[in-house]
Amino acid sequence: ALNELDRETEKTRQFPQNETGSRFTKALHLQNDQQLWLGGDDGLVRFNPRTKISEKIALSQETPGAKSISSIIIDRRGDLWAGSGNGLYRVSPELNVETFKASRDQPGYLTHDTVDCLLEDKEGRIWIGTKGGLQLWDYKTERFSQAVTPTAEVKNPNALSIYGLHQDRSGKIWVGTSTGLFQLIQSGQQWHLKSWRKVSGMPAGWVITIQDDDKGNLWLGAEKGLVQLMPEVANARVYSNFNGPVKGSFSFGATTQASDGRLFFGAWGLIVFRPEELKDNHAKIP
Repeated sequence: ALNELDRETEKTRQFPQNETGSRFTKALHLQNDQQLWLGGDDGLVRFNPRTKISEKIALSQETPGAKSISSIIIDRRGDLWAGSGNGLYRVSPELNVETFKASRDQPGYLTHDTVDCLLEDKEGRIWIGTKGGLQLWDYKTERFSQAVTPTAEVKNPNALSIYGLHQDRSGKIWVGTSTGLFQLIQSGQQWHLKSWRKVSGMPAGWVITIQDDDKGNLWLGAEKGLVQLMPEVANARVYSNFNGPVKGSFSFGATTQASDGRLFFGAWGLIVFRPEELKDNHAKIP
């Protein structure tokens, strides 16, 4: 089901599947107060929370993977992009659907059909995170490029599974992957990945959700728990999911910051906190 949280009362309102038309919802995008896009195991749905009327969008593929939508964005041109387990969809405002598939033998195509995350950056570029690396959409040619170049640190960028993308308020683009956190850095017309996996306190393992707070710190939904990264001092700390405050694993893309500064993370339930209220416990263990 879909749940709506009242931030003031902290009470929830549930919209069951027979109203939303979406089963196992994995992605949300609020276009306006009368149009909420839902992605899940049954495909892509446009839902009106006020009237409780849902409309399923006819996709060009009917396989389970193709109907499993895990990421949604709407770009500044008004097109909706939806990543699935078997390709990428672009839906026009008139609801015309275009499907993009992988082809490793031909340039300009996706490198992998599984698209886990999407990002439109502040310059209007569309980044696509797949299980075959990070790709960039070219509006002029209507093709994809492998914009990330190999380096001594990342010899094969296309071997990375990209799980999360986030641009912070300073403009930096952060990339969560199967092996940890990277920063996407531009050098002229080229891009490369800088690893943050070896900073002090950073645990090993995947990173799938990324959010920045008002002080410029990053918060990561990671394999070992909730991680706070302080980029200015290159230091990280872990709020462990082993006998700690975080239960279970995190959900792809399920994070945001509210207008009051609180951070929200989807995991086994919903994790809500104010970063400035997290205090160290200096009490000695008896």
